[in-house]
Amino acid sequence: MQALRDKIRASAAPLLQPDEEIQAVIPAQTVTLLTATERGEAAAAATHGGVSEVDERLERALGPAERTALRAGLVALIDIADELRGDFADDD
Repeated sequence: MQALRDKIRASAAPLLQPDEEIQAVIPAQTVTLLTATERGEAAAAATHGGVSEVDERLERALGPAERTALRAGLVALIDIADELRGDFADDD
């Protein structure tokens, strides 16, 4: 395990600033199996149904170029929101 950490550190070293140091974290190989409850399955089905309905309506209402522009606009709004959250966090 130590040899793998050393390799990770050596690979990352050229990317770091002089005062930076990498902390190599090696995840354990585990498998976690989650089983949804009946209520969780119902919520997932309702969510999927709602998203599918909106997607179908958008497909009927907008052409491919319009849907692409809409998605780009939504991504831009998300980016703006993230920037604003960062601006407000700096004020704290």
